[in-house]
Amino acid sequence: MGLEGPLRRAREPDRGREGEAQRAQPRAVSPGDQQAGRAAEHVHPRSRPLAADARHEVQPQDRRVRAPAIHGRWSADRRSGEIRRVPEDGAAPAGALRHGARDRKGTGLDRGEEGGQPAQVSGALVIAHRGAAGYEFENSRAAFRAAKARGADAIELDIHATVDGVLFVHHDEVVSGVHITRSTAAQVRSLRLPNGESVPTLEDALAVIDSALQVFIEVKSLPPQYDDRLFAQLDSAGAGTRSAVHGFDHRIVKRLGIARPALARGVLLASYPLRPLEALQDTGATALWQEHTLIDAALVDALHGAGYRIYAWTVDDPDDMRRLLALRVDGLCTNFPDVGRRAVQAGGG
Repeated sequence: MGLEGPLRRAREPDRGREGEAQRAQPRAVSPGDQQAGRAAEHVHPRSRPLAADARHEVQPQDRRVRAPAIHGRWSADRRSGEIRRVPEDGAAPAGALRHGARDRKGTGLDRGEEGGQPAQVSGALVIAHRGAAGYEFENSRAAFRAAKARGADAIELDIHATVDGVLFVHHDEVVSGVHITRSTAAQVRSLRLPNGESVPTLEDALAVIDSALQVFIEVKSLPPQYDDRLFAQLDSAGAGTRSAVHGFDHRIVKRLGIARPALARGVLLASYPLRPLEALQDTGATALWQEHTLIDAALVDALHGAGYRIYAWTVDDPDDMRRLLALRVDGLCTNFPDVGRRAVQAGGG
């Protein structure tokens, strides 16, 4: 694609700092974790007894991202039930949960754009990762309700389909030992999240998400026979023009685009792409979702130069936000949307 040379050069290590960087590296992800496609910290405590048997969503086998970076610096602490550190941008976010949770109009969107990603008018989008997951339990109704009040322009959430074709919103495929993709809707509805809520369906989530917000849906698992159910629920909720899908499984992204070309699409990557346009062009996607530590100026420039967008995930540190905004990313996916809002308002985006 003509991009491999400059991008490879942009990723050349600084030999003078190589030793220092190696000493600063956190604990490496074990081969077992890599085989499972996730870090040990990323497994919900209630799922750990089933770790040997559990079949979480399939993730790329070449993930090279350091464990704490996969879903933000504070993910492991939130998942253990306590936030030991919050973003230090001058003040800790008010109301950040320390127990029992883990982890505007003026949205910057032109929802009238047809057949592609909604156009961004100005500034970077603040995307609430699994809702306002720094304050309420992730992918819960409470987290979705809190997102707009915390300054989000958009919400990111995850879906799995049950054996009878009901779409549930949850990151992991396992909830309290129950595999969503092997269960009926009735079985999943009987479960409770740590905050006492039931696991929401996509229909439930769309009903509580503010209509001013864009909705980015990461499709974890979706058999082809249920594609139409996804489309129907988006249409029924009036969310068709303000929704987009993305995922690590680019086959699903491509398939959904063939079935509904006007549906905005993105692809997720967790390793640095030497040929970033290939996956986008192959799937018909218009946005790359990139792990934030693997974003640099060469990647942003290559994507913008070809007319694509880039969203950074999952970024909670204000310093990281400022760096990414200086690179002109199109969105920050964060557990702390109010921190992202302040970073954008400060002029970085």
